[in-house]
Amino acid sequence: MADKKKISDFAYKWILIFQNPMTKESEVNQNFPKECFSLGFQIRAEELQSGGLVQKEALADISVLYEELIRISDIERLGTILFSMWKHLSQWTKEGLLIPFNRLWFITVLGRMEMLCSNTGMNPFLFRGKPKKITIISNNAIFGQPLEDREEIQQKLILAEDGNVSLEAYIYEEKKGNLDPGRIKEIEITQQHAEKLLLELSTYFKKDIALDIVDQQSFWLVKLENQKNEVFQYSGYLFQEEESLEKLSKRIRDRIKIENLLLFDGKGLIKEKIERIKLEYHSTLSHNVKSIKNDSFFSGFEDYYEILIIDLQTN
Repeated sequence: MADKKKISDFAYKWILIFQNPMTKESEVNQNFPKECFSLGFQIRAEELQSGGLVQKEALADISVLYEELIRISDIERLGTILFSMWKHLSQWTKEGLLIPFNRLWFITVLGRMEMLCSNTGMNPFLFRGKPKKITIISNNAIFGQPLEDREEIQQKLILAEDGNVSLEAYIYEEKKGNLDPGRIKEIEITQQHAEKLLLELSTYFKKDIALDIVDQQSFWLVKLENQKNEVFQYSGYLFQEEESLEKLSKRIRDRIKIENLLLFDGKGLIKEKIERIKLEYHSTLSHNVKSIKNDSFFSGFEDYYEILIIDLQTN
């Protein structure tokens, strides 16, 4: 088996990959088994059967999985479990590796591996150290809602401790069916304001927050780098209305004067909300009626009206 440093690097790298909502299934299927094999990990179906890590309870409740994990201190065994789980999902059950719970399963097991390799006993998901740079990627697409041509869908905002700020936005190209580069902004704020913002952001991510596994739409992704060049990654849903993240988004917008920033709450690019819809229908009906007494006809007209009102305030 490889040394602890190589295994720690492996675990750290794949935690970031599984956390990233933009990761492709093909990337995991091609590279994960190669790296497991190079580290000397093996595939043993009996390991999955005998342990509690893939039992029904552990696959339904991440807290049960964690309870099973803390009983394991053998790094090589964890590697075998990871490699065997990849085989189990990708080739035996044909279940997607990147469906939310499977991603969370891999992240949790890799986190235990990284913790054992680092010998620090620290939670590998909590930010530590002094922040140097933050990257916030926000995606405004909503599942089931069609995208408009030239609509700004995704943003990448980078804030460095020296006050340099850059924004790269991406727009939807209807003809191509994908995202193309859009506006680019580069500004500077004072170093003092930059350091204060980074401190507030890093303080939030030092908390023991729940891991949120998100899909490829309506998400935010944070990469927070410390002075030792260690990168900590977090993700969440754009419209989850968490007060702490809304306050952080507001502080960033107050300091960084770039219009329409999505950030954590998506409020920068929210389209104008429709509060009330009123539909009116009017038709004039003509009648041509035959008399029952004789064969004569007489004509008439009738106005027909319908009104439908949908109002958010009155439901």
